[in-house]
Amino acid sequence: MKLNTKRIIIALTFIAAILIANFSSISNYLTFQNFKLHTTHLIKIVNNNYATSACIYTLLYFVASILMLPVIAILLIAGGFLFGIISTCIYVNVGCTLGATISFLISRYILGNKIQEKYKNKLEKFNKNFKENGAFFLLAIRFIPILPFFLPNLLAGLTNLRLLTFVWTTSLGIIPASIVYAFAGNQLHLINNPYDIISYKILLIFLLLIFLATLPIFFNKIRNKN
Repeated sequence: MKLNTKRIIIALTFIAAILIANFSSISNYLTFQNFKLHTTHLIKIVNNNYATSACIYTLLYFVASILMLPVIAILLIAGGFLFGIISTCIYVNVGCTLGATISFLISRYILGNKIQEKYKNKLEKFNKNFKENGAFFLLAIRFIPILPFFLPNLLAGLTNLRLLTFVWTTSLGIIPASIVYAFAGNQLHLINNPYDIISYKILLIFLLLIFLATLPIFFNKIRNKN
C-alpha cells in the first residue's frame, strides 16, 4: 500500500470517528445537568470501585481529547467532585496528554511531514523561529481556557515541533485549567452552570500565565536584534 493511500485511509478514519462521536448522543448524556442528577449514584460507584472508576475516567478523557468531544469542562468538574482536586488533575493530565499526543502524531503523519518536505525552503525561517520559541508559544496557547483544546494539537502537528516538547508543554499547560475546574467540581453545591466558574480573577490569573509564557519570546527577539 502506497504511503499516500495510507495517509488518506487514516485521515478518513480519523475524521469519520470524530464526526460519529460528535453527532451521536454521547455528548447529550455528558452534560452538567445530567451529572448533577446522578451525583449520589456516581459517588457510590466510585467508592465501591475506585480503581476501575479512575481508569474509566482517564480513558474517557483520553477519548474525548482525541475525538474533540465538547465535554472537557464537564469531565473536569465531575472529576473534581468524584475524585478530588489532586487526583483529578493527575488522571486528566495522563488522559489528556496521551490523547493530545495521538492527535498531534496523526496530524503530523497525514499532513505535517508532507508540508515540511514540500515547502522546506519557504518554511526555513518559520521553522527556525518556531524551534527557538515554539515551546513558549504552545505553552501560552494552552493557558487560554476558551480556546478549543484540539486546535493546538492539530496545528502543532503541521510544524517541526519536537514530540517531547509538545508532550511537556501540553502536560504543563493543562494544569492551571484542570485545577480551576476540578476545584469547582469539589465545590459543586456552589455552582449551577459551568460558566459560573470563570470570574475576572480567574481570567487575570490566566492572562498572567500567558504573559509569563510569552515573555521569553520577547527576550529572544530583543537578543536576536542585538
